[in-house]
Amino acid sequence: MGSVISFPILSYFVLPAMTSYSTSFNLLLFAINWYILLLTHPPLRVELIGIALVRILFYLLPGLIFLAFDGLLPSLAVALKAQGDLALPRRSNRKRQGQIVFWSIFNLTLSIAIQASLELLLTKVLLFRSSLSLSKRLPTPYHILKSMAILLVARVCLQYLIHRFVLHNTRSTVTQSFARMHILWQHSLPAPYSLIASYDHPVAYLFHNFLPLYLPAWLLRTHLLPFLFTLAIVSLEECITYSGYSYIPSAIVLPGMARRVDNHFLVKGQGNFAAFGMLDWISGTSVGNDLVDDMKAEWDTKHGNEKVVETVDGAQGFAEGVGEKLKKGGRRRKGSGKS
Repeated sequence: MGSVISFPILSYFVLPAMTSYSTSFNLLLFAINWYILLLTHPPLRVELIGIALVRILFYLLPGLIFLAFDGLLPSLAVALKAQGDLALPRRSNRKRQGQIVFWSIFNLTLSIAIQASLELLLTKVLLFRSSLSLSKRLPTPYHILKSMAILLVARVCLQYLIHRFVLHNTRSTVTQSFARMHILWQHSLPAPYSLIASYDHPVAYLFHNFLPLYLPAWLLRTHLLPFLFTLAIVSLEECITYSGYSYIPSAIVLPGMARRVDNHFLVKGQGNFAAFGMLDWISGTSVGNDLVDDMKAEWDTKHGNEKVVETVDGAQGFAEGVGEKLKKGGRRRKGSGKS
């Protein structure tokens, strides 16, 4: 607990965002705090505390807030849900809701424990280097963004392949048991709501949620910072797209992803195997609107609004021109009357 409340760990997450100094000074401050953090704490502790904080702040706490909102104000929440009453937790079955929350938190904890075990196996038993880079030298912003893009693309591809060909493949004798786990657990619910992203059989959860992000990071030995930033994006994406809400403050990406997750549950896993939708569109496994449909709709909405604005501006200009002509005509008639 002392590591969490110590100055270096707090400054690592909070200080650069809270100060009013220049960007260069903030980056320097960040680099110094990172160096101090690794000097004063074991690398494995830094890694695990960082992962736990990201998961709690960007997934667990928002998910619990959404769940409390759904449970305490169901009449208001149902109006915001894409599937209406289907996407509300059932008050009549409190025991089931407690099980969902328990297994969701258990799976998050299990993934962190497995990552810690793998790191201990690599560094203490096999005497290899850690799976993630914990260099005291910070990567440049370019390398951070590049690593994040690679991890996100790799995660989408792996998640699609695992979700389609392992967790929903009941024809193969090799994958039948995995598919049965996933269907009996997560797909026992008619529609997604908060914390359902991590509610699954632990084995299915590790295949679907943990492996697609951790495996590319391990193969590339990604630095911890871009890994944590990517994990924050992934955690927030899972929390929002599995919330069941239809009104999401985003132009195109998140609302479309949430709709695809909803449709995946409605058809019992017959399509939409990745929330982003690109691989489903390429493979022909989209259900409902795909990514291209969302982009077209956004394009039409944007340019339709622009046309409306142009029309209004044109009408306003025309009206002003007519008004000027009428004023000039009135002045001429007055002038001719005086003469």
